[in-house]
Amino acid sequence: MIEIESIQIRENHARVSLSSGEFLIISHEGVKIYGITPGKVIDHDEYGRLKGESDRFACYRRALQYLSVKGRSVAELERYLLGKGHSRQHVQESTARLTELGYLDDYAYAMEHIGKRRGRRAVGKNRLLAELFRKGVPGDMARRAVAEYPGKLVDPEELYRLAAEKFARLKGKRDAVRKLVFFLRQRGFEGDEIRRAVERLSDEDTGPE
Repeated sequence: MIEIESIQIRENHARVSLSSGEFLIISHEGVKIYGITPGKVIDHDEYGRLKGESDRFACYRRALQYLSVKGRSVAELERYLLGKGHSRQHVQESTARLTELGYLDDYAYAMEHIGKRRGRRAVGKNRLLAELFRKGVPGDMARRAVAEYPGKLVDPEELYRLAAEKFARLKGKRDAVRKLVFFLRQRGFEGDEIRRAVERLSDEDTGPE
């Protein structure tokens, strides 16, 4: 049998010290539900329930801390929590609760990611999709976010400047045009976009022939 030695009430949880030398982190609600009081003796079954409650609460707290740094996809958060040793059940419970509260939203996360990438060096739709897939955003949701993004995904002028800068570094090298096209494909641009940029470069005195 294990005795509850003390309870320290913190801002959003209670620290419950046990006679075994262990301590559990329990939510305020959990303290009331389980009737936790100093001096109470608990058997093996009740200890198991309290341990499960503590692990569940710890998982949720860790999820909140991870999200406080920056936005994450559901899959990213799940991978992180599982990597920290939390059970899949507690991880799924935490992500479900956070989704319900609006802290987790893969569509909003995808939109935010696209917006940030659009503020940097030009990238194409295919690159954006690949990045979202790697971050665990479901395929249908990633494609919908890309399709519904309220701004211009690819600015022809940005693409042209990127192509011109790259070609200036490639000029004089063997297969420069092929290497330029490969570079632009790696940046996620589609065939028609690349063709128009290369054709525009070909009209310049310094462009590809």
